[in-house]
Amino acid sequence: MPTSALVPWRQRPIPAPRHLPACRHLATALALGQRGPTTDLVEAVAAIADRLHWMQNPNYVGNAEILGFIADYAYAELVGPCGITLCGDAALGLLLIGPDKLYPPHSHPADEVYLVVAGEAEWRQGSKPWQSRPPASVIHHAPNTAHAMQTAAEPLLALYAWRSDIDIAASLV
Repeated sequence: MPTSALVPWRQRPIPAPRHLPACRHLATALALGQRGPTTDLVEAVAAIADRLHWMQNPNYVGNAEILGFIADYAYAELVGPCGITLCGDAALGLLLIGPDKLYPPHSHPADEVYLVVAGEAEWRQGSKPWQSRPPASVIHHAPNTAHAMQTAAEPLLALYAWRSDIDIAASLV
C-alpha cells in the first residue's frame, strides 16, 4: 500500500454506534447503578449509551465452548485505538456481562484496572478464592495474570482501564 494511502491513527473517524445482543442488559445495569455509589458515572454512561460502539474480543468470537457467554458479553472502548477518543498506548472503556454468566479465565499482557459501576459479581485471580465485588469496587489485574468473573442474577457493568501492551487481546487460559 502506498504511504500516501495510510491514515495516521489520530485521524481515524469516531466509530459508528453499534449494539450487540448483550446490549439488551445495559438498561437494567444502568437502572441498578442509579441506586448505588456510582450514580454520577451511571448518568454519564446513560447520556452516551446510544453512541457507543460495542465490540467483542476476536479471540472469543466463534469459540464453541463459550457461545453462551459471547451472547451476553460486550465492551465499548471510550478511549483507545478504537475509541471515541483516540489513544495508542492506553484504553478506557465499559464491560457489560449479562446475568448468570461466567467470563472464563483469561489473561493478557496489559495491566488492567476495573471499577464496578453496576451489578455485583464474583471475581477471581489465578487460583485465589472467588470474591464478591459490589459497585464502586476497584479490581487490579497485573499483566499476564489469569482472572475470571461470574455474574449472578444481575448484569455487570464495569469501567476498565488498560495500559502497556494494549494491542494484544485477551486469550482464554
